[in-house]
Amino acid sequence: MDHHKSTVEAIRSRIAYFHEIKTAFRIYHGSTNSTRHVGFDRDRIVDTSALNNIISIDHDRKVAMVEPNVPMDALVRETMKFGLLPPVVMEFPGITVGGGFVGTAGESSSFKYGFFDRTVLSAEVVLGDGEVVRAADQHNQELFEGLRGSFGTLGVLTLVELKLIEMERLVEVTYHPTSTIDDAMEKLQDKAKEDSKIDYLDGILFSKTSGMIIAGRLTTQQPSPTLPLRRFSRPWDEWFYLHAQHLATASPTTSTTELVPIQDYLFRYDRGAFWMGAYAFKHFMVPFTRLTRLLLNYFMHTRIMYHALHASGHTDRYIIHDIAFPAPNAAPFARFVDESLNIYPLWLCPCAKTRAPQWGTRNLSQARRTASRTTGSTSTSVCGGLGRPKKQSTSKSTVGSRQKRKSWVA
Repeated sequence: MDHHKSTVEAIRSRIAYFHEIKTAFRIYHGSTNSTRHVGFDRDRIVDTSALNNIISIDHDRKVAMVEPNVPMDALVRETMKFGLLPPVVMEFPGITVGGGFVGTAGESSSFKYGFFDRTVLSAEVVLGDGEVVRAADQHNQELFEGLRGSFGTLGVLTLVELKLIEMERLVEVTYHPTSTIDDAMEKLQDKAKEDSKIDYLDGILFSKTSGMIIAGRLTTQQPSPTLPLRRFSRPWDEWFYLHAQHLATASPTTSTTELVPIQDYLFRYDRGAFWMGAYAFKHFMVPFTRLTRLLLNYFMHTRIMYHALHASGHTDRYIIHDIAFPAPNAAPFARFVDESLNIYPLWLCPCAKTRAPQWGTRNLSQARRTASRTTGSTSTSVCGGLGRPKKQSTSKSTVGSRQKRKSWVA
């Protein structure tokens, strides 16, 4: 904790200096999972890259004290030693705790727990004048609520207290095929509302006539001939979305169940970055086969792919966008995407409502209501992804040549 305090003091002093000379600055985290290009002036940055430690894990209280630059894979690896897991684990191993809190992040357990920020119990933050404060539900509550989704605009995050849950080492994953957009949305909502035994829930639309709703539950069951073990993390394993697509094609009316190791499940979309890795093969004119995916496996993990995206300059050519919807608006939007853009696959991820505004303080609720007239409510879930900006052509193929990364729908 002494090292943490000294690091925070250096950050506090730097911010206070910029405040005194009335100079704007950027925060340098050391890594990024953003697709936007950002330039840095070394004389006008606050370097928080050293805040990458897990301070403590309390098994009895089921909480962890974690610095903001700790990535998901490191957090999961350490909490598993105590038989615990974060309730919401973002799908890419390099996404950080701070990014999940002051950014916006959800995953397949969000139908149960909400976005990642709802699992944070308290936060330490350095304000714009250099003051270090603690914020929680019962202390600086307005600041605590405002930090969610603030992207560093209210202060520099230096520590979070994170809720944990009991873990099991295997997830029983059941794949439910769907044949229409409405069928997919109905199954997704039915599972989210009625099946109290499941711990994870998401889905993929491969087209308007083919999709898969995927439910998982933590289990102590062991593999058997009728319940096989499936892996997704090794170089020779199939990418998760391709495996789900194969099941949707091979058994379009029959559910399939298998066991997946917990870490393989949590980071199942890492290899191939959902499905965006497929377009790297197309870009470099490499055959997209299981053999080439094995040989190029190192380059197909998200940490490497993010680096390549920024280094190649493609951040200025493509967009990633996530959109929050009330559940009833999800199917109409998916049909709009199908008819107007023909972009597939789409990721579907339900998210629980919250009593408080999803992002920001209660004082911003009117602004949120105004914004929702054009962007949709922020109280349920998200739809969005990565696509090529439309060219001056009426051909849908010019739009669909780059698929959306993900689409979250409740």
